Amino acid sequence: MDSASIAAIIRSEIPKSVMLDHAEVPGAARRVAAEKAREMGLSGRDARRSTGFNAHLVMERRLKEICEEAGGLVVEGRVFPGTELTLHQPLMQYGRVLLGRATVHERGGLPSANVTRRNGAKLNSCLGRVGHLFGVETDPNAPIHVLILTLSDCHELEKIAATYLAIIAPTFDSFLFRVDLDDFIGGYDESSVAEADASPVGAIDLGLEPRKGVRPYFGEEHRPSDNRADGSR
Repeated sequence: MDSASIAAIIRSEIPKSVMLDHAEVPGAARRVAAEKAREMGLSGRDARRSTGFNAHLVMERRLKEICEEAGGLVVEGRVFPGTELTLHQPLMQYGRVLLGRATVHERGGLPSANVTRRNGAKLNSCLGRVGHLFGVETDPNAPIHVLILTLSDCHELEKIAATYLAIIAPTFDSFLFRVDLDDFIGGYDESSVAEADASPVGAIDLGLEPRKGVRPYFGEEHRPSDNRADGSR
């Protein structure tokens, strides 16, 4: 499945307002955690370790709150819903999207392959290609595991250098989908415009009916040719 189709699935399940809330969390959590580390008098590696750990706790709590406020379901069981795949980290479920989070250490890099992420990646086989004539086969109801990936700034303790939305391949060796989160959010507006442009003007029903016995007005440039033959205007 191509990136545009995958993006459309995610946008159909997670409203733009909710995705905006999710996008604000990493930076806010990092700032709070960095300030706490400074209050404790930490610096260098100790400050980074404390900031990373506390930012993780703040993000986890806030993302669950956002999910519940938006009507989603926080998944904290021992297995992925509907499977026997082990789960050790909470997920936010929006329809078929199981949203989690992770950190990366370089741009374009994969997160560490813990049990939850490896098992989540296996769910994404429904988005992969198969070797038959039509090339792609998907289950429209199958859950997919989507991650918010954050890259911390190596120079400024309180900053996030990048935030991505990503889907890892079932083999956990590449991405099926990865995009800057701000760019993804901007795409909500583009997809809305595309849908509006695709609707024919004639399909809009204003509830109006022509008066009986009165011929419709076409405008001179659109007047049928038979009306012009006798010189009528």
